[in-house]
Amino acid sequence: LSCGVSVDTIRRIQLSTTTKVLFLDAAPAKMVVHALNSEGDMFSSVGEIPFEWRINSMASAERPLRIVPFSQSKYEAPDGIRELEENKKRGNVVLVEGVSTGAANLQASLVEPFFKVGF
Repeated sequence: LSCGVSVDTIRRIQLSTTTKVLFLDAAPAKMVVHALNSEGDMFSSVGEIPFEWRINSMASAERPLRIVPFSQSKYEAPDGIRELEENKKRGNVVLVEGVSTGAANLQASLVEPFFKVGF
């Protein structure tokens, strides 16, 4: 029995979600970062790599979105995310809920300085 293993470098990341409009008092939406190599192949797991998430309000100083820790939700955290949250960090998956009306951009980036990638 043998297995081939490839080690590659993350070249870019992209966000995915099943919704782009959040409603007040609705269940939070899951936002996921996927990492890709230079050929566009997706990494199978980035679950234990810390990410920085930013919410940038489009119009006012008030942020219409909030990131909800899995520990404060009814959802089970994916592998690696629970450990990151216990250490006050965020991983490649977060829950986002609407807290007021408005528009905002959600951005994610890799925390480690080793990673210099783009969206």
